[in-house]
This record gives sequence, C-alpha cells and structure tokens, in this order.
Amino acid sequence: MVLRFQDLASPGVDDLLTYEPGRPLEEVARELGIQDLWGIDKLASNENALGPSPLAIEAVRREADRMHLYPDGSAYHLLRDLAEVLDLTPQHLVLTNGSNEAIELIAHVFLHPGTSVVASEYAFVVYRLIAALAGAQFIEAPSRNYGHDPVEMKNAVRKDTRIVFIANPNNPTGTMWDGCRLEAFVEGLPDYVLPVIDEAYIDLIPPEERPPTLDWVREGR
Repeated sequence: MVLRFQDLASPGVDDLLTYEPGRPLEEVARELGIQDLWGIDKLASNENALGPSPLAIEAVRREADRMHLYPDGSAYHLLRDLAEVLDLTPQHLVLTNGSNEAIELIAHVFLHPGTSVVASEYAFVVYRLIAALAGAQFIEAPSRNYGHDPVEMKNAVRKDTRIVFIANPNNPTGTMWDGCRLEAFVEGLPDYVLPVIDEAYIDLIPPEERPPTLDWVREGR
C-alpha cells in the first residue's frame, strides 16, 4: 500500500476546494487588449482604486533602508496609538495579517473535533474553511433575503457549538444588522457560545449607523 500525503491530512481538508484568487490587472489587460493598465478598476479583490495614501508612500520610503531587519513583533507604538484612537487599552487589541488570520486564531483557541460552528448562508466562506481545518462541524443557517436570519441562526446553535460568526456588514451580500438587533441576538446566546462579530467592512458604514460594538468592549462585555 502506498501512503498518499492526503491520507496524512486532517479529516475534512481533502474535501476543500482550491481557492481561486482574483486575476491580476495585467492578465485582464492582456485578455481584453487594454493598453491602459491603470484605467482598470478591479472591484472583486478589496483593492483601493484610488491608490495608496501619500503618507503611506512616504513612510515606506523612510523605512526602506531597514527592510532587512525584523520589525517590532509586539508593535509597541502602533498598539498604543490605536488604543488611544479607539479609547481602549493595548491589552484589548491583537494585530493580525488581515481579518482572516484573526478568524483562524480564534478557531485554533476554541474549536476542535466534537465542536460546531454556526454561520449564515451566504456569509464569508472562510468560516466554513476554518471549521474544516479545526475538525469542527460547520452548521449553515438559512438566510433571509441574502442576509443573516437571527431566528434561524439561534435555532442552529447546539450544545457543542462554540462559535457563532456574525458578519456585519455581511461579506459578500452587503446586508447588515442594526445595533438593537445585533445586541438582542448576542445577549440571547448561551454562555458557552462565543459570538464573533466580524466588522471587516464596518468602515463602509457611516459612523452614526454603526452598531456600538466598541462601547460594549469598553463596558467589559
């Protein structure tokens, strides 16, 4: 018998499909015969069509001669600056390489075989992927008008559920719960369930319309 690498993988990994990232601008330009590469705005990959901030460009130039050195892994100054802006403490914050890494870290801590994860239909695909990698069961709650249905999500929670993911605003459909609905849902979850409120797209919402989630953190909730 020849042992395959797939036979050594964690259960569930072999059933995952290969992720296909958005195509680079150069490939699209070649296919469509477009000469002006920078005349293309790609809206499928969370890229900023306006370009980087001049302040960011200047910061890169200023630090370029130190790129061969490890940066400060604890991000001492950045954590303190962010904490001041957000009116939190540095202990409230964990810096990650995008929200994907934060979601994965949460899964490492709270998920294992025999546990389950609840998320809405049409929510961020990474929730399902990290459940499979952790050996946990993924439970998909039916959506309502392509958005989260609080009743269906609550009904999907079981005794072995450890995480409920709430993408707010939802990626990819753009739906959103207001603060009252979000608070009522979170307060109604059992104590053994961790509500993970994914606000990766919160900056697309006017400040006055955003749920007061940071206030809940400041209150110790």
